[in-house]
Order: sequence, then structure tokens, then C-alpha cells
Amino acid sequence: MPDLRSALRAVAGKRLVVVGDLILDAFTHGTVERISPEAPVPVLRQERTRQRASGAAAAAQAAAALGARVEVFGTVGEDEEGRLISELLGRAGIRTGLIRTPDRPTTLKTRMVGNGQHLLRVDRESTTALPPPYARRLRELLRAALDTADAVLVSDYAKGVCAPDLIRSVIDVSRARSVPVVVDPKRPDPRVYAGATAVTPNQREFAAFCTSLGYSADTPHRSGRRLCATAGFSALLITRAADGMTVVAGEHVEDLPALNQEPVDVAGAGDVAAAVLALSLTAGLTPSDGARLASIACALVVGRWEYAVTPADMCEGARRFGVPL
Repeated sequence: MPDLRSALRAVAGKRLVVVGDLILDAFTHGTVERISPEAPVPVLRQERTRQRASGAAAAAQAAAALGARVEVFGTVGEDEEGRLISELLGRAGIRTGLIRTPDRPTTLKTRMVGNGQHLLRVDRESTTALPPPYARRLRELLRAALDTADAVLVSDYAKGVCAPDLIRSVIDVSRARSVPVVVDPKRPDPRVYAGATAVTPNQREFAAFCTSLGYSADTPHRSGRRLCATAGFSALLITRAADGMTVVAGEHVEDLPALNQEPVDVAGAGDVAAAVLALSLTAGLTPSDGARLASIACALVVGRWEYAVTPADMCEGARRFGVPL
């Protein structure tokens, strides 16, 4: 891998456009000491709450902390959760092109945590496609931003923002300008993302890709190369949680071990990996070297609450995990 500090300096100031589904994570922490007399469920005595912006916002925050100029496009509802996401992104210095949708709520994931144990998650969301007026407005906002982007990240959580026609438009416009496009996917058919520079599925999403094309995911090296050829991806980064990552680029296939074996919270690690990979491509790094940077960033974020990882954090993490600087 090239000098880490040089690579981090090279991504500073690059312009990353992120489009996708925005989510607010809400956590209620407390203590469980008894079972409810009304039903056989634990009673959580609330002690504190906290919120963070995730989904496409997680990727945006990671990129901004590394010094990139980031702009996020998506939708939020006319609600307190949408206002909070806008506020959190603004605090991070991230520009937004957000469309407010009075008839669609902001996606909200509420987690109940008792005695450090995750008890329950409650989701409020709409997964239907955006109504045509909102979809047209989003494409209008994106059109101008893509003209000056150094890289584009599509963060598809299947919540209605990343419709196939929008994905196709983003990839085609970016390819015409020789701008790298990284996709964090959710749809099972990889052909929806055909032509993307790199796609970053997790193990389950990679298996769904292979199944949709009629072959097995049991041999990720061989099936990964086949997937890239079929869907026209230049590279594939498969995130495998505690098993690390597998990067496929042409005939080159490489397994990277997980650097942090004691994760606290793995949510958002895939978003961070996609953001770091996208930025690394703007600096001329290979997908393999970009995956190594992503591996350091992921090792850091799974051990903390925030998605923001600074260049200083990356250098300290490299020392901590024994990665050459």
C-alpha cells in the first residue's frame, strides 16, 4: 500500500456526492431488573437516549471527517427526525440537497438496549418508490452536482430513493465524465448497478447477487470474478464482518482480515467502507489499496459510536493494528 499519510492528503478536498436513503438511529438505554406482569417481556427502565444519522449519512460523515467536501442527496419527512438529520449533517460540515416529503416519514430505527444487551428494534419507514414529483426534483438537484463531483457514492437501502432509473442515470453520467461510482447495494439483481466502478455488498447481499444470476456464492473468489464480468463492475468489495473483506479487481482477488476482533457496534461499517473506497479511487489508488484503507476505518468505527474517522485516527489505527504507515 502507498504511504498512508500521502494517501490521506490526496483525498482531502475531493468532492464526493452521496445519494441514497437517510436514516435516523435512536437508542434508548436503560436497566432491566424484572419481567412485566402484563406479558413475559423485560421491563426497561429508561436512563438515557441518543440519536445519530445513518444510512447514506453515515458514509457522508466518514468522508467529511477525512477532509472531503461532501454533498448528500435524498429525502426526509416533514418531521422532527428529518430536522435532526439535517442538523447533524450540518454540524459535520456536509452540504445537503434534501427533499422534504410531507407524506413520507423519515426512516427511523429505534433500538432498546438493557444492561448493554440489544432487546428490540422498532422500524418506522416507507419503502415504496418516491412519487414522480419528488423523484424528478431529486434528479434535478443531482444533475448539477454530478458535473463537479470527483466521485459518487450510491447508498441504496431499498427505502425508495435509489430507483433503478436514478441509479442508471447516476452511473451513466459519471462514466461519461470518467468519475468513479461506488455502490453500496441492497437490490438482489446486480445488473441494476451495471457499469459501476465498484460495488460493496456484504456476505448476504453477495449471495443474493449470485443466486439471482444462477450460480453459487460458496466460492467467492471465482464467483466474484464472474459477477464482475457479468455485471460490468471494475471491482467488488465484499464485507464479511468478523471475517474481514474480499476484494476482486479483474483477475486479482485478495482476502483482508478483520483488524478489530472486539467490535462494539458493527452498524454502519459497510457505509464507511464504501465511502473510504470511493475517496481512495479519487486519489488514484487501486481497489485493493482502497480496501486496505477501508479496513482500517472499519476497524475504528466498530469500536465507537461515531462514524467520523479523522486522518489522525487513521494513522493511530494503522499503528494500533500493525498496518504499515
